[in-house]
Order: sequence, then C-alpha cells, then structure tokens
Amino acid sequence: MKARSIFLILLIVFIACDDRQKPMRNVIRAPASTEVETYLSTGVGTYLVLDSDSPPIYWTEYDFRSRPHSVKIQRLDGTNLQDIISDFAPDTFVTILAVDVGAGKIYYHTQNPSENKAYRANLDGSNIQILVEANVSRLAVHGGKIYWAEFYGNFIHTVNQDLSNYEKIAAGPSVEAIAIDTQSDKIYWAIDDIENPSPLDYRYFKRKIQRANLDGSNIQDIVTGLDLPDHMAVDSQKGKIYWVDRITDKIQRANLDGSNVQDIVILPEQSSTSISLDVQRGKIYWAGWTNIGLEIYRANLDGSNIQTVVHAGTPNAKFSGNSFHVVPPHDKL
Repeated sequence: MKARSIFLILLIVFIACDDRQKPMRNVIRAPASTEVETYLSTGVGTYLVLDSDSPPIYWTEYDFRSRPHSVKIQRLDGTNLQDIISDFAPDTFVTILAVDVGAGKIYYHTQNPSENKAYRANLDGSNIQILVEANVSRLAVHGGKIYWAEFYGNFIHTVNQDLSNYEKIAAGPSVEAIAIDTQSDKIYWAIDDIENPSPLDYRYFKRKIQRANLDGSNIQDIVTGLDLPDHMAVDSQKGKIYWVDRITDKIQRANLDGSNVQDIVILPEQSSTSISLDVQRGKIYWAGWTNIGLEIYRANLDGSNIQTVVHAGTPNAKFSGNSFHVVPPHDKL
C-alpha cells in the first residue's frame, strides 16, 4: 500500500511538471474592453464577431455536413451577415478573386466536374457574367483592366473591363500571386526560380517575386530564394509588398524593390491563409483554418498587436481560408 501511494505521488508530480503542451497559437484577442462580441448563426455554424467596427469582409462558406456540399458567398458588415450568391451547383468549389468596390463588382472562380470558370457580378450578387473559361487562381483590377493568372499556368493575362483587347503580357513557369502597385503602375507576381532548385526535393524549385510595367515590359527579379510565396498585396503609400509563404508559414514583407525582407507574422498551425491590407488604418488582415473552423485576424502592418476579428463559435463552422477579402473603409460604397 505504501509503495502504491509513493507511485501515485510520483505520477502526480510528473504530470504537474510535464511541459509538453500543444503549441500556443500566435494570436491574441483584443482586450475585452474594446471587443464587441456578437454571435451570428448561419446554416453551417455560429461565428463570434469580436469587432463590429471592422471593415466589410467577403468570404465563401461551405456546408460540409451535406452531401453533396453547398456553398455561398457572404458579406459581413459589422454584425450584419448577408448571403450574396448562393445558387451554385452542388459540390462546387468557389474562390473569391477580388472585390472592386469602385466599380461595384466582385470576381470569383467556380470549379466542379462540369465547369471551370471565372465570373464577375455586382456586389449584391446580381448581373452575373462569365469572365473567362479557365482555372483562374489570382486576379487584380486596376486602371480599367483585369489581370489574372491560372493554376500552374505560364502567363499573366489581361483584358479591358468591357472584355475587349485580350493580351498575354508576361510569361514564366507557374505564374501566380498577382498584386499591383497602383501608384507606380507596376504588376508583381511569383514564379518558379528554375535556376534555384529546392534543397528539400530536387523535383521542385525555389520561387521568386518579379515585377514589370503593366504592359509586361521591363521585367525585374525582386525577391529570390523563397519557398512558396502566395496571396500578395501591395501598400503603395509606404512602398511595401506583403505575401504569405505557405511552406514556412509566415507572412513576410519587403520594400517594393525587394530590399529589407522581414518576417512579420509566424502563422499558427493549420493556417491556410490569404491576406488583405487596410492601409488607411494601418492594418493587415489574414484568415485561416483551426480545428473548429473560421478565424480572421488582424495586426498592425509591422505584425504587432495581433487580434482576433472573427472566431468560429461552433465546430464545423467552415469557410474557405483562401477565399476572403477585406474592404478598407475608404473603399466603402
């Protein structure tokens, strides 16, 4: 009996001293005094809105409980959640590509066994038009033109807003992650760096970020030796470019000439993210998956003061972490 008591004491001490815990998420909620907590119930789950003053957010929400699953594009403005487009065919994968509030348009891509197309529509979901029948991965709108890249494609494509004057303006292996410097009229993208193979797998290359004039001329290497840069955004006012590295799980930034590369956020485990900038308020937003569903975060542009903006309140409240767009206050209609 004495031996058993000693064993139990040692076991309790071992458990109390064991520091092998799950990694802490690199996310801090805003202080309770600044939070406005509102629960929103949807067909999929419940979301906890921690800041009702955040800019409007567009996202795609999936109901994986149903077979075939359903999907809808939604808009969260403060605590008002609206369905924008919901009449997609079953088992369709939908990605929001861009939101052009000035022109009142939302761009998105749909993929299912019978179609692979990019569309645009009014911000209320009306007047849906086919943009192109292609596997569009990234898209940007500027100066009366639309620019896009395709999954595993080798070109940047452009067309006028009225869908006239289609051109291919740049080429390279696996072009992705388009962003535009609207002040200098430069376009940025990421491609495979075929002269720099990955040390982890000889079949794959490192990647690099390039830029050019909007007509594709004067191509320059900006940042080289990256793993998998994606979801780029440009802060033209402060001369910075931001991107997500999906291999190293970091949000990084650099000057627009590629100098001064910085890690600004180390992403939490299981985060598959896109980013949006609110330059006027000096904020960067990103989104990702957790074990229970949606998380949307924000921080200062240097990565400090990380806060949760939207939290999944119930299990299986799933949305596409690669498909959300924050509309900065100065872009509101």
